Amino acid sequence: MRHWTQAAVVLALTIGASALAARPALAAPVQLTACGTISAPGQYVLGNDLTASGNCLVVTASEVAIDLKNHTITGDGSGIGIGDNFVAQKQIIVANGKIRNFVDGIGFEKSQVVTLQNIDSSDNSNIGVAIDQGNSILNNVKANNNGQGVLIGACCNTLTNVQANGNSVTGIAISDCCNFLTTVTASHNGENGIATANCCSSILSSKANGNTKAGITMSGGANLVSGSIVKKNGAAGITLSDGSNSVIGSTALGNVGTGIEL
Repeated sequence: MRHWTQAAVVLALTIGASALAARPALAAPVQLTACGTISAPGQYVLGNDLTASGNCLVVTASEVAIDLKNHTITGDGSGIGIGDNFVAQKQIIVANGKIRNFVDGIGFEKSQVVTLQNIDSSDNSNIGVAIDQGNSILNNVKANNNGQGVLIGACCNTLTNVQANGNSVTGIAISDCCNFLTTVTASHNGENGIATANCCSSILSSKANGNTKAGITMSGGANLVSGSIVKKNGAAGITLSDGSNSVIGSTALGNVGTGIEL
């Protein structure tokens, strides 16, 4: 057994304290009080509501976290509320606020590993949320009363507690494989409630009711709908094409077309 002398203990504590003191302090979040470009990695917080003509917050760096602090960003009907201006970035977080009256509320068309948390991007003329790359997370996100609610163009994303209701086109449209949706609601949209393409996606414990076209439509095979409610849609309730699909414990009643089509 090792025995420590009092002097050795004091030396060890002194070295430990020196090491802690030598660590660089975390930089305080940068407060944003106007629209503009975020060009450096780091943490940013909104200090007040923002209004914009054209784009508001343009992210031109990776590893950026933006806390809207429950504020609202309002546009004049043009531009993008928060986005990457079609330049690829990685590891972007946007949380805790509302985006209104833009062409696209949130537009990360080139960035991947994007996290949206507690975001309401509604009442935009084109798209509420557009993410065209993969490995992103949407949690507690609303995208209601837009042209299209949520548009995702790549694989391997997770959507949890997402609402996409009352949009002019499709509530949630995903054009690649291997996406996971749970407790999603996509109802009363002008086209489909939820539409996914390519294989291997799952929709769990979700609702897609009263859409003008299908409630849920999935192509590419090896897809799953489980524990979901799909009612009173203008076409089929649930359509899964291309084979090896499963529907488990789901309800599809009162649809104009077939209830469940595999």
